[in-house]
Parts: sequence; structure tokens; C-alpha cells
Amino acid sequence: MEAIKLLMLVFGSVISIAFTLHKLKLGGFSFEVKKYDHFERLQVICGSNASNNLVNLRVAFRCITTRELTPTEMEWFLYTPGAYKFLRRYGKSQRFTSIDIANNRFIWNKKLETKKLRLIELTQILAVYTSTGTLGLLCISNADSISSFLELKLLYGTYAMGILLSIISLFFLYLSLVYQDSGYLIKDKLS
Repeated sequence: MEAIKLLMLVFGSVISIAFTLHKLKLGGFSFEVKKYDHFERLQVICGSNASNNLVNLRVAFRCITTRELTPTEMEWFLYTPGAYKFLRRYGKSQRFTSIDIANNRFIWNKKLETKKLRLIELTQILAVYTSTGTLGLLCISNADSISSFLELKLLYGTYAMGILLSIISLFFLYLSLVYQDSGYLIKDKLS
């Protein structure tokens, strides 16, 4: 009897996992279909000149990216094969990348054209990340010592400062990841 219960439990688990995986796959498929529908609608709204329906296009592009695109960039993303799939990543890397429309590729911004400038930018980001993270953790872990050293009763203030510095550190960690993704975006081929 125990063997039958165990067999039913295993069989039920396998069916549950298969059903869950099937639902996840269908969900991903429906998301891709919605993305394609959105792309088609954007092409219809854009027509041959993005300036004609600029207000509608800006609102529609805001659903995908936070970056403010020019009419030329909108047309480029809609009519260059393979470009549309990079739109969200391009929006996130606003600080680091731009588009070379003539050559159909992504490039570094003017302030990051050379390797030296890119290294300086990355070093600054990582320096702020490391210093704020370290100071934040020190404030949190040694709040009692810091408050007594300063002869103040700011124990909760020290904790709050540590948490704030840690949050700033996480932002710069995210910025370093966006910088790294920007490098990959520039190396990616559109088609």
C-alpha cells in the first residue's frame, strides 16, 4: 500500500511539473505575440515618417523604454532588421550608448569614445560602489562604536546612514552592470 502511495505521489509530481512548464512556455509565447503585435502597431502609426504621429509614437515607445527617442531613432528601430529586439537594452544604457544610423549599429556616446575614457568612467563607478558599500556596512555593523566614539546618541541615525549608503552602493552596482551590458550591446549584431 505504501508503494502505491509513493508511486501516486511521484506520478502527481511529474504531472504537476509538466503542467507548470507547459504553462510557463505558453506564457512566454503569448508575451512574444504581444510584443510582435505592439511592433506591428508601431509600424502602422509610424508610417513612412515618424514626425507625422510623433505624440502617439512617443507614448507607444514609452511602454517599452524610458529613453526619449528622436523620430529618426524611432524609424531606425522599426525598419532596421533586428534592431527592435534591442530597444529595451538601448533605453537602459542611455548614459553610455547611442546609435550610428548610417552604419546600423550601436556605438559608445561621445564622452566614452576612447578606451581610456571608458576605463575612467568604469573606475569612477566602481570606486563609488566600493566606498559607499564599505562605509554602509561599517556603519551598520559598528553603529554602537561609532555613536560612542562621536559621543552622540545617534545609534538609529548611524543605522540609517549605513542603510542609505548601502542603497547608494546598490545603485552604482546596477550602473556598473548597465555599463557592462552596454559593451555587449555594442558588440551584438542586429540581425
